[in-house]
Amino acid sequence: MIQQPSETLTPVVLDGWCAAVCVQAVPGAGVGVVALSAIRKGERILAETPALESLSVDLLEKRWPDIDAQEAFLRGELADRCTAQQQADVWALHDVSSPKGAVGIFDSNAFATDSERRGMFVLGARLNHSCIPNVYKSWNGSTGRLVFHAIRDVAAGEELCHDYNWERISRHSADVRQERLRQWQLFGCRCACCNLIGDARRLSDQQRRQIHELRRGIAAWGDSGHSVMNAAASLVPEPEPEPEPEPEPEPETE
Repeated sequence: MIQQPSETLTPVVLDGWCAAVCVQAVPGAGVGVVALSAIRKGERILAETPALESLSVDLLEKRWPDIDAQEAFLRGELADRCTAQQQADVWALHDVSSPKGAVGIFDSNAFATDSERRGMFVLGARLNHSCIPNVYKSWNGSTGRLVFHAIRDVAAGEELCHDYNWERISRHSADVRQERLRQWQLFGCRCACCNLIGDARRLSDQQRRQIHELRRGIAAWGDSGHSVMNAAASLVPEPEPEPEPEPEPEPETE
């Protein structure tokens, strides 16, 4: 979705690296991150250090089964480890649970930094979801930063989105993806892929299943290499044959 960048918001500056982006209201999605200038495919958009890094919510529950104890721990971590501005930024993030609390905000927005820990990235958490994202994120453990790159060209004024669905549900049909997002994140996806109807929607669902099978095959690889590559080739539309040139008319004879 191309939008006019807000004149009231300035590019975000972080402890890390960031392209020219701003956080602003996005129609139908609350708040999101929008490119202020064109971004090329492969370009790094954001490299952000966590405002707070802590145990995952699952491990917090094991250590402190009582939700009040978990809440007190995370509030203490925020107060001790974050600046006043970082605390304000964290508390401004969405919480899928009610009433709003530190545990709910952390559970709704934190990204994995290793198998046991999660990080709170106040700008990275502002990127909205799309099933056909224009951004890919990855954790760089050597630099301690969450890095976002453009996976296609992005126009100035375009919203930046990544895929919340994760591997476990991105392979499913649009109906299932919508159901899971509403269940886990309390919103539905509005991307062009989810807005397909009829045969186009069924074809999209079928291709997602095929892509999932290809990923499994590539992971296994071994003797299935040729079949995997043949299946991958079947997903790429064959170019339409060029029309043969019409024969030139024979010259007229007197």
